Amino acid sequence: MAFAMLLLAAIVAGMAPSVGSASNAVPANPFTASGSRTWDVSRETSDVIGEAGTLYRFNVKTETEVAYDADQLAREVVAILADERSWAGRLDVRFQLVAGGADSGLAADPGVEFTLYLATPNTVDALCAPLPTRGRLSCRNGNRVVENFHRWMRGPDVFHNLFAGELETYRQYLINHEIGHRIGRGHENISTCRPDMYAPVMMQQTFGLRGCAINGWPVWDRLTVGTGPVPAPPEPAPTGVCDPTQVFPWTAADRPLDDAITRLYEAGFARPPDPEGLAHWTSVVANGTSVSAVAATFLGTPEGREQFDGLDDAAFVAEVYRNVLGREPDEDGRRFWEGQMDGGLSRSSLLQQLADSGENVARTGTSRPQAPEEAWLGRIYGVVFDRLPDCEGARFWLWASGNTSQRQIIGQFLDSPEFSDRYGDLDDAAFIAELYKGVLGREADAQGLAFWREELESDRQDRLGIVGAWLATPELILRTGSMP
Repeated sequence: MAFAMLLLAAIVAGMAPSVGSASNAVPANPFTASGSRTWDVSRETSDVIGEAGTLYRFNVKTETEVAYDADQLAREVVAILADERSWAGRLDVRFQLVAGGADSGLAADPGVEFTLYLATPNTVDALCAPLPTRGRLSCRNGNRVVENFHRWMRGPDVFHNLFAGELETYRQYLINHEIGHRIGRGHENISTCRPDMYAPVMMQQTFGLRGCAINGWPVWDRLTVGTGPVPAPPEPAPTGVCDPTQVFPWTAADRPLDDAITRLYEAGFARPPDPEGLAHWTSVVANGTSVSAVAATFLGTPEGREQFDGLDDAAFVAEVYRNVLGREPDEDGRRFWEGQMDGGLSRSSLLQQLADSGENVARTGTSRPQAPEEAWLGRIYGVVFDRLPDCEGARFWLWASGNTSQRQIIGQFLDSPEFSDRYGDLDDAAFIAELYKGVLGREADAQGLAFWREELESDRQDRLGIVGAWLATPELILRTGSMP
């Protein structure tokens, strides 16, 4: 979510608490970060996959340094797309693998509807620009479907490793998610989820499952866990009557970050948080530590060990059910979670997922778990317009975020009449001062005002960049109680 994190580290004038310590850093990566942007081009071909509809011909390339055979990858992609649970089994759409031509560097290949790349992180950033993949994500950019080799080999970042032991499922998700963007599908968000529901394949599962089960496939009516099928996903673009309870259900009084920590306390410690603990852990998350990492920390505390030490997996599941849902696990739920743990799901991930489940949200009367893009959208509306998102606006921008960078979205907001009416005629000093008052609810301190004026006057940042940086400040996250 963050813009200009190096810039934010320089905020010293009371703008934000200090960022997390080096002990919270992701461990060094065993794979190379940069490649030569030369390619192993697959010569494999396939029959047409699917019965009817638009035909998407594609080829496959792997960057030289990833040492992953392009023909092998091509066969794996074909196997995923040919599965009846993939897009050709859901929509009027067809796919066909064709042999690639000469190595064309970063240039798009002619004669195909898309090229699928497996590349090192720095090359991914070049292929995805201006989308902000930041060396960590994959993307679809025009007729490029770009998979990050680090993700392909190890799954999500260690602090978000909800796919532990499920690398095959995660790869299915990567292929179906990014190719889903190529055929016109935007990101999907659901308001409620349960452990017996699969997450939508177009949800950004890398950032969290919000209580759902992991899923790599888009065909909903053939997928259930336990007893609860997931409804069909929406059309690619917003249509019909906008339901605010489904699109952006939070009010100004809701504090999703506080509620996430509160639920975690009750799940891990069987008690509500004390004020000091709530303030500490919300600050920890606002400064960059994931909620799943906090869950792992909770289990390692004396209070957490007193709750759960000595329990086998079945007893652990039962104890979390009692803490979280106030009941014994039903048979389907017990079998599901024990199976997840047998497959490698960590106890901390189970704790967080049950804490954020739809049943527990309803039981506790807390606000719905908030995805990163939802939280970011709420903050940009507050920063730029001083109001919550309206239903139609929220639905459009959440849909558009699937193929639009945050900087591009901010640019659209700054070009709006609402922004011009509020900030357009202000000089740099007045602009910064108004941001402090409108965003942080306080006057600008002298050191902070001088820092941000220098950023603008030296052309190190424009106003668009300043707004992007402020959206990620821990002070704003804590003031709004939104998720990072």
